[in-house]
Amino acid sequence: MAKVRERQESPEMFQVPPDFAFPEYLARPCPRPITAEIRSGRYLQRRRAAVWICLALAGACWLSAPVPVVRQLAWYLLPLGWLNWIGAAFALGALWTLVSQRRNPGLVHYARNGVPVAARVLDTEPLLTNTSESHTFQFLAKVEHLDPETGIVVKREITSDYSDQQRLFPQYANGLEPGDFTTVVYVPGEPHAPWKIWGWTELDPAEDLISFNGRGLKVVGVMTALLITAIGIACAWLLVLFLYVFGNYSADDINGPLLLGTTAGFSILLILGGEYLFRKDPEHEMSFRSRCGVWFGLLCVGLLAAWTSLGLINGLFDRSPPDLVPIQVIKTWQTTYNMVLSTYEIEYNTLPPESSKKVPVSVETLSQFQDGQYGVIDMGKGVLGMRWKRGLHPISWVTLPEKDENRLDGVTVRDEEGGEVFTLVPVIILPGEETSPTAPEPLWNVLRQQLVGELSRTPRFEIIAPKQPDLGLPPPNAF
Repeated sequence: MAKVRERQESPEMFQVPPDFAFPEYLARPCPRPITAEIRSGRYLQRRRAAVWICLALAGACWLSAPVPVVRQLAWYLLPLGWLNWIGAAFALGALWTLVSQRRNPGLVHYARNGVPVAARVLDTEPLLTNTSESHTFQFLAKVEHLDPETGIVVKREITSDYSDQQRLFPQYANGLEPGDFTTVVYVPGEPHAPWKIWGWTELDPAEDLISFNGRGLKVVGVMTALLITAIGIACAWLLVLFLYVFGNYSADDINGPLLLGTTAGFSILLILGGEYLFRKDPEHEMSFRSRCGVWFGLLCVGLLAAWTSLGLINGLFDRSPPDLVPIQVIKTWQTTYNMVLSTYEIEYNTLPPESSKKVPVSVETLSQFQDGQYGVIDMGKGVLGMRWKRGLHPISWVTLPEKDENRLDGVTVRDEEGGEVFTLVPVIILPGEETSPTAPEPLWNVLRQQLVGELSRTPRFEIIAPKQPDLGLPPPNAF
């Protein structure tokens, strides 16, 4: 509550200048209607924008939740799987904000029922607030006025509701000087309601006193707030697409000049667009440091957009034939960090054995492999010439198709129960392929030896060819 001190002084000594007049809006009788001009003020625009931003975020969550890309990424970025619930939370937040604003009108109460009083400014100073997290300031004015009930001159300290970071204080002006007369408002019958300087309430755009860099504070309307929210949602979607491309189309051989040129193109377009918007609004002025920060941010967005678009084009339109590299899986990994992020990785050796590699894979790929299992990496050439891992695929044993009856890499088996004789051959099942390609030749002997060893431990099956124990096969790691 503001400090108040009565001053025993003759009312005749407190003279209001004859040219002083209350704002036109406050000259109306109470309770006053909330006019379009008051609705266009920063205070009410900010309250309305809070509701609409929550609704926009709720809609974005609900619309994004069923998108296949988002559902796939939800296995890795776990909060994406909760988008329906997050959207519901934003919707409830909008409802709660709306109800709270209805029940607690805040400064709107002063617009409806506030009584204006002429006050003389004695002094102004910043009111500093320091915490471990922030250092902010508010404006504080020492004023004197005639008490509406007693007619005695009263001194009072009034604090603004507006606040900002202390480092920006030199760029602000509160619009008051010692000796000025200004309008203060109070609510009769509510002694605990603090007095307010009307020009500091941000209610009436025509009477706003606070300025920044010599200009009045901009009104961020509902449409502007929604536009900023839409830009934020678009950036979030760009990040989602980047993660999707990184996980599915990431290239092993990056074309540096192409990436650099594409990044420069995206960044220049973004920077030129930003400069156009800044120059289109002459009232908006940024320091060189702030402008450099914006340029750096746009450069990062350009790099993200370039990487995403190049990776997507290189892999999505790649129609090159399979280039299969045989591997043996050493170990599979699944790690979850703080119930927010999950990673799925496979550690493998190429054949012949080299140094092991650990690569991120999809959850579907991880579920197809076991430790020690053999498989292949399908390497794509890329439509832009950047080689990329099209997928990791396990080797499966299937019954020999009639069209492949001349294959020599099979194992012929007799089922002792049914008397059926059939041949099993190792194949690789690739997504979208009508036929199953043959396993790479370096794996034939290893895979046959592995299958023969497993079948020989099952009394139901008799191995006809190749026979054991004299298989003439090298050990699994002999390449």
